[in-house]
Amino acid sequence: TNTTVLIAMCKRGAGSRAAPFVKLVQSRDSGRTWGPEIDITKQTLGQFAWSGASSKIVMLVGMPDAGGACGSPCHCAMLKHCNQTAGKGAACVACEKANAKAMENAGCSGSKLSRFCAPPPQQEALQAEPAGGTPSHGDLAWPHELPPPSAARLEKLQGAVITSTDEGRTWTQPTQPIQVNGSVGPHYIGGGINHGLELQRGKHAGRLVFARRFDGGIRVPGDPQDLTPYMRSFILFSDDHGASFNVGQLLPASWTECEVAELQNGSLLMTSRIEGCVAAYGRNTTSCGHERGFARSDDGGYSWAEVWWLSDRQPDIPVAVADHALCSDPSFNQGTVYWSHPGNVPGSPSATYWGSRSNYTLHRSQTGGASWEFVTQVYADGAGYSDAIVLPDPDDPNARVLAMAFQKTFHPPNHGIEGGGYDIGIALLPL
Repeated sequence: TNTTVLIAMCKRGAGSRAAPFVKLVQSRDSGRTWGPEIDITKQTLGQFAWSGASSKIVMLVGMPDAGGACGSPCHCAMLKHCNQTAGKGAACVACEKANAKAMENAGCSGSKLSRFCAPPPQQEALQAEPAGGTPSHGDLAWPHELPPPSAARLEKLQGAVITSTDEGRTWTQPTQPIQVNGSVGPHYIGGGINHGLELQRGKHAGRLVFARRFDGGIRVPGDPQDLTPYMRSFILFSDDHGASFNVGQLLPASWTECEVAELQNGSLLMTSRIEGCVAAYGRNTTSCGHERGFARSDDGGYSWAEVWWLSDRQPDIPVAVADHALCSDPSFNQGTVYWSHPGNVPGSPSATYWGSRSNYTLHRSQTGGASWEFVTQVYADGAGYSDAIVLPDPDDPNARVLAMAFQKTFHPPNHGIEGGGYDIGIALLPL
């Protein structure tokens, strides 16, 4: 009902790729003008979504390093001694009693001990997973079918939630990790980039959904684990405004940086970067030879009804191997989905100068992502990762504006920096 939009960014230091400053910048007129930056350098940063049902911004973050990557000294002690029984009621309580001295030395209070052992909140019953250990639909998978993660990875990629009720000016603190159901650990969330959604249509209206990558996109120091089985896109969703989350079915191995949009009927469309031929279950993934994948979920992100590759349907659309932008307003223009991305024609003069991360282009689909039509070239020169959202038009309540934020490569490009170096570009298109 309003036109406020936030962009979160890391600002590099002079002459360096380092990002010593973490900022939010706000627009109250659908991206036409931007207000002063909000410095949240001391705050952690992650994916966020607006929860209209609870009137707050919900941001997924990692637990801070105070007391170790696991968070507070108390939580480190609980993970060290009782991680296998977390959320399992009596078994967890028995473990905490058996390690009472360690818990006491770490400053654990009764309330913290109780929360660690409490079973997850009751959720709507989820449909049963396919029987057996073989993933359905080729090499789709469920988390329990993957090799167990190392203790270091479980600790590093556990998630927390922070919230803001004043449009990002102030945030709560991540004092406890969130409960995550159906994952490889009680708090394991992987990693993600683009904005999340609150679903507007269908049976799951009100659900928060985030497009994530299960490997988190990071390697943990001292962790020898092979990450290839974990290199998969998925939906992390919540039906209680971010108090707890569920992990949906994992897409094929080699699906990584991903984005999600809601279709007119409440289904979800995901698109993902494909990272080469990653082996899964002792064989090459079905994604081998592709650079961009799409998938549709009809149950709010729990499982996938259809999976396909862009190159099989429209091989003439050039795409860069990068994070793209995907968005829609399911109540506007028959739920048209907008997909904006870099992608230059190999061998063209600009591609030779800028590389594939250039020629920022907009496509749209009125077939739920099954096919795409060209709309316009947004920016001809270097462009990288991006995000986009459909916003109300401040001047016309019946119109919309497509706002796109993208990494805008330095001119001339700095070839010592991946992608040529990046500022941020904003493009607005009336719909």
